[in-house]
Amino acid sequence: MTKENVLSFLSCYRQLNNTPYMFPSDLMICIRDLWWLRTRHGVKNPLNCILFGPDWQSILPITDLPFIDDSDNCYGKVIHEYKEELNSMGVIVEFKDGAKFVVEGICSPSDSTSITPATVFSLLECIRILMQARNYFSPIALSIRISKKWLKTTIGYRFPDKCLLFNSSWGSYLKRTDGPFIDEDFYGVTLDFRKGYPLIASHLDFHVQLPTIVRIYNYLSKCGWKPDSEVAKRIWIPNLNQIGEWVITEECVLHDKDGLFSSQLKVLDKYLETELLDFFSNAFGVGEYPSVDKYCNLWKVWESSGHRLSHADCCKFWSFVSKHGSAETLADRLVKLPVESSDSDRILLSNKHDVFIADDPQLKDLFERFSSQPLFEETSSVDVAQLNQVNPKEILIAKGLVMLILGFLANPVMKMGAKKRHETIQGLLNITFLETVEPITVNYSLSLSSGEIVNARASKIIHLNRKASMFFAQKLDRSSGYKNLIEYATYFSEAISEGVLWEKNDHVGALSELIKLAFMLEFNEEAVIFLMKPKNLQIIKKDKKFLASAFPSD
Repeated sequence: MTKENVLSFLSCYRQLNNTPYMFPSDLMICIRDLWWLRTRHGVKNPLNCILFGPDWQSILPITDLPFIDDSDNCYGKVIHEYKEELNSMGVIVEFKDGAKFVVEGICSPSDSTSITPATVFSLLECIRILMQARNYFSPIALSIRISKKWLKTTIGYRFPDKCLLFNSSWGSYLKRTDGPFIDEDFYGVTLDFRKGYPLIASHLDFHVQLPTIVRIYNYLSKCGWKPDSEVAKRIWIPNLNQIGEWVITEECVLHDKDGLFSSQLKVLDKYLETELLDFFSNAFGVGEYPSVDKYCNLWKVWESSGHRLSHADCCKFWSFVSKHGSAETLADRLVKLPVESSDSDRILLSNKHDVFIADDPQLKDLFERFSSQPLFEETSSVDVAQLNQVNPKEILIAKGLVMLILGFLANPVMKMGAKKRHETIQGLLNITFLETVEPITVNYSLSLSSGEIVNARASKIIHLNRKASMFFAQKLDRSSGYKNLIEYATYFSEAISEGVLWEKNDHVGALSELIKLAFMLEFNEEAVIFLMKPKNLQIIKKDKKFLASAFPSD
């Protein structure tokens, strides 16, 4: 229909409405259903048209609606003179009656600044009308229809379900700038502050200031929030300028009591309040202290960097791993071990195959003259010229000595059963004893991992080669004076104790002192029994039988 046809038809319709004439119902249905009105969306029937008016102006920036074309190229402004007639035919002429069209025609504008408060109020009014009517859209369908970026927040325009409405409940924990909050005058977004934590958490990346981050973390803690992805598990750590970085939880720990991980891990108690530490432990799974694995990784860093440790740091490391790590783990993970430096008060790390545990000070002093890299294992040999094999029971391994050792091994703190005690003593009795009138020359050989072999020689009066089950001793001259006697007793008691307690070397010193004193008393049995009593040592029944079988002639 042309412009003239439409205007003529509307004029006739008005005139007939002013008479008693009644339009047939079939004719009215045709008028409403037939497509004869031209709109901005093309030709439509009256039921799908809107006659533009001042009330519609504010909603224009976020909608695309089927307004009747009132441009000069079409009907012109004269079409508005027929507002009542168009309304009776089904055309929407009042804003309140067009809520359905507004929601269906909502769109995201190319220029968000065109969305004014009046625009949002008009849209909210339409939403309210539809929510009250309940005969157009279900709540879900309505939510989908209005899901466009038309609400202005502190971080720009957002979808309604991505916005929060700030009120006094939020104010106890956050500021308006901490999340995607809209003005309090807006409607249709989250009101309960406890339901908004997913949005607040997703907004964390927008912040870089420590006070803001702490406020948000406190709020998330109150809400019992937990990250639902690996990205969300990142933790913000400030630097010297308080402009920090986001790090993964694996790089964080709550405490570092030993102070060893400042360059390896982010220690949260340095940056955040104590009240928040439980939150990071429960929600993010941050460990309270560095694990054994972290300690081993730290040692790896020290190994590769050539780092020289202080004695304090070295002790802290080994104190922790000795309590919490297994021997198997440490053996597999650690390549280097701590070694004292001869030219510094710092600790060097050396290949574990080149490290010697210096539990023998004399041997340590000997090798320090030849190499700065002692070895874990040593091999030794003795010049056997002029060595004579002797019966140990006749000169050294007396019954009194065996009594003393059995009593010591039977002490409950040793945790050694009768069978093990008897095997230990039998091993001592089976040792080959070699004696010479001259000092014993012992040759030591250390093989380094580099292939170098370090050799050393030492002169000794007593030497026990446990692996070879051989005991070397310079012949004792008891008339040579007390100094020589106590020296001999000392070396003898140390050798015997180390041979007997090689698996329990913590007790070597105690046994050695008892043997040394008994040696000076020539292992007199009554004197030995007297020595044992103050130490609560005694010979139990099973050991008495063994002792009798070992010394049948006594």
